[in-house]
Amino acid sequence: MSSVSSVILSCRPDRATLAAVALGPWLLTPSAALAATLTVPGQYPSIQAAIDASSNGDRVEVAPGTYVGTIDFTGKNIQVIGTGGSGVTTIDAQQSARFVARMTGGEDSSALLQGFTVRGGRHSVVFEPARAGVVINSDATIRDCIVRDHNADAAGRSVQAGLIINGGSPVIEDTEVRGNVADGGGGFEAEIFAGVSIYGGTPTFRDLRITDNVAEGSGFYKRVGAGLTVRSGDIDVSSALIWNNEDSVFAGDSVGGAAMLILGGSVTADHVTVGGNNLASFRTDPLRAGGVNVGDAGELT
Repeated sequence: MSSVSSVILSCRPDRATLAAVALGPWLLTPSAALAATLTVPGQYPSIQAAIDASSNGDRVEVAPGTYVGTIDFTGKNIQVIGTGGSGVTTIDAQQSARFVARMTGGEDSSALLQGFTVRGGRHSVVFEPARAGVVINSDATIRDCIVRDHNADAAGRSVQAGLIINGGSPVIEDTEVRGNVADGGGGFEAEIFAGVSIYGGTPTFRDLRITDNVAEGSGFYKRVGAGLTVRSGDIDVSSALIWNNEDSVFAGDSVGGAAMLILGGSVTADHVTVGGNNLASFRTDPLRAGGVNVGDAGELT
């Protein structure tokens, strides 16, 4: 007959702390026993407050509503979930911060952002790079999210607005990136990327929609992408729609692709629909396209 030892629980509103649990030959590990569910706004007034109070393995549940501010996972492997889904749960920076959501602390694949509209990032500068939106440099997962209405502008420097991936192996599922605007102003030798910008890593996209993003500005020798832009990395995209994105940069001697611009790295595409994208240029430039443009250092299969 197996023996049952005593169970001692010390409970607080945000966590149940296990002192000792043993049932026969099985022993609960501390990480499993300590996992907690934190609620917003029930227990915490903001999403970031709940993240700050969480530990690896915890789950932050967010009720429907609009939450003004930004979030940063700060390297924690947690789940942050909008319980009503992206249509009714919004994180809104209201144009007061550049990055509305950050997952750049080396989070692993168990880190999850799910069920949010993430909007309202803005970064406006002069003679330095501008970036606004959601930024990832980790193996985190984003699911059922809408990344929209982010604006970055910089006179004469590189700009990115929307979803920005700097590295890692993130997985992006059932997500829409729309209505983001990157304005490069004037000047020379700059990048103007709206929509999804990838600078490295091995990201995977499933059920992705990139629509209604705009790259604008002027000058010469620009690199312009309004939909999906890849600088480097190995990217896997399946079941995607890239639609109605616009390169309206008034520039000559430039390289661009309104739908896809692959400057480096490789993209494996499966069931990707591209259409309705627009190149609104003051001149015909052989290195710019309203659809897909693959550079000499890039590969599309």
